[in-house]
Amino acid sequence: SGKPQTTTASSAMLAMLRDLKATLDQAIAAALFPRAAKLKRADLEDEEAHLEDRARRGAERRICCATDLFLQMRRLYANAKTRLDANVEQWRRSLVNQFVEVEWEKNDWYLAKIIAYDNLAKQHRLFYKTTEL
Repeated sequence: SGKPQTTTASSAMLAMLRDLKATLDQAIAAALFPRAAKLKRADLEDEEAHLEDRARRGAERRICCATDLFLQMRRLYANAKTRLDANVEQWRRSLVNQFVEVEWEKNDWYLAKIIAYDNLAKQHRLFYKTTEL
């Protein structure tokens, strides 16, 4: 006998919820309908055009922001690359008058002094001291 009462109570509650939903739907429709009835078709088209314009302007702002960020990142990259290249060139020039060991063939090492650096060719000039006559 417990189940029929639960089913009946559930059915009654479900019916109440449906009635409440219908009442709320009517209230919402009544609140919105007068406004919609007052709006003319031209007003609706103007509102639609206004919303489209706002969306387009928002998209344009996002594109401008993305473009600005891209240009900013490109400037930062160019700046960092310039500084890195300058540091590499400074390091290459600092090797002048230093001694290095150069491998000519497998396990065939020769001692050499770096006597110059050519910026254009990006090459060092070496002086080898040999003991051979």
